[in-house]
Amino acid sequence: MLEGQEGQGGTQLTKFDLSSCRLNDAGLIYLVNALASNPRVQRIRLNDNFFSEHIEANLLEILNKNMNLTEIGLHGNRFSHHCLAKVKQIFQRNMKLIEEQEPNKLKAELYRLKYEHEKLEAARRELKEQKQHIDSLNNEKNNLINDMNKMKAD
Repeated sequence: MLEGQEGQGGTQLTKFDLSSCRLNDAGLIYLVNALASNPRVQRIRLNDNFFSEHIEANLLEILNKNMNLTEIGLHGNRFSHHCLAKVKQIFQRNMKLIEEQEPNKLKAELYRLKYEHEKLEAARRELKEQKQHIDSLNNEKNNLINDMNKMKAD
């Protein structure tokens, strides 16, 4: 099963479910290496395959380098509890990194909006000054017209 999100270039895969696909140790290593070059994929399920404890060190090394994966299902395979605990720690780290990135985006947007607000306020002040200047010119014009009309009448 594949799940994705609509992106600019079409659908972006974010989740793979390759449970019970009879993948072996070599297939797992190839797959996890390939996922390192695809930052969109965040979740993968590999339950009930033929993975053994012999590749735990390689798997942990590769997963430790991947900062994008946030979930991997490995139940029903022959991994030690220690390995599964390390995998969980890696994904907790990745989730924390992703969560830290979101507030930074929000902060940047907040600063941008404050800047735009300041520009808008400056434009409003300038508009108010221009209206006051126009009103004073209109008053001067009306005074001159009244003065001219008085001169014509005399």
